Amino acid sequence: MKYKNRLFMIENITNMHVGSGEANFGIVDNLVQRDAITGFPTIHSSSLKGALREFFEYSENEPFMKFIFGDEDKNPGNVKFFQADFLGMPLRSSGVPYLFGTSVQILKNLVSFTDKLGIDFDNKEKIKELVENHKDVNHILLNKKDKIEYIEEYEIGNESEEKDLMVLAEFFEEDYVALLPEGIFKELAGNLPVIARNKLNNGKSENLFYEEIVPKKSKFFTVFALPVNLNTEDSAEIEGYMGRFISNISDRKNLIQLGANASIGYGICRFKEISRIE
Repeated sequence: MKYKNRLFMIENITNMHVGSGEANFGIVDNLVQRDAITGFPTIHSSSLKGALREFFEYSENEPFMKFIFGDEDKNPGNVKFFQADFLGMPLRSSGVPYLFGTSVQILKNLVSFTDKLGIDFDNKEKIKELVENHKDVNHILLNKKDKIEYIEEYEIGNESEEKDLMVLAEFFEEDYVALLPEGIFKELAGNLPVIARNKLNNGKSENLFYEEIVPKKSKFFTVFALPVNLNTEDSAEIEGYMGRFISNISDRKNLIQLGANASIGYGICRFKEISRIE
């Protein structure tokens, strides 16, 4: 079976905790999922598939759910779900409420991954050029220096430059963008915010526990692979299933919850298709 790969950007508009089920030597009780190689936050494909199954289950019929997501009879479903990879996160700074931070390696991963899957998107060639021109960046680059004197705990010194990063501002739809050296970005992404929470038993607080979160306005990318060239009698109906799947995920009015703690507003996300469809 052949597939058409569709590229989406995910933005969490509230804090998010997609749990790994692990603790940090007793310091942090609940850690987020991270990529085994890069160490960056991620959303495993099984978590993404499960969240989207839950999103659709009250509005769609059984044939749709079975075709897209599969069932318990060893049918895995016809849409392939890929892991969501990290694109960057908001960083505290002086002068502006926040700026969006990313790195060359993050952008290189996006370009390389989409090249392998034959996916095109707006500004891809410009991002490739940016990656090539700044592959050895060793200081912070900003699209607007303004009155920014520090980012998180890092002071913006004279070596930090204001560069034409308009392609990143457009791609991420952010006013302020920073391209950080790999070491700084890895450190920031490796030390995500931790929130203390109460564990309740019949409404009574028993003890505090500590939970790692991916902060709101962080971004990821993922791919859904949809089957094409279906030569079956019900191909028109199946095309309708896939059309509804994409259109509902892409609808800006629809909020999709990923990870734990939906009751307290965690993990509320929007999906935006960024692949160029011919």
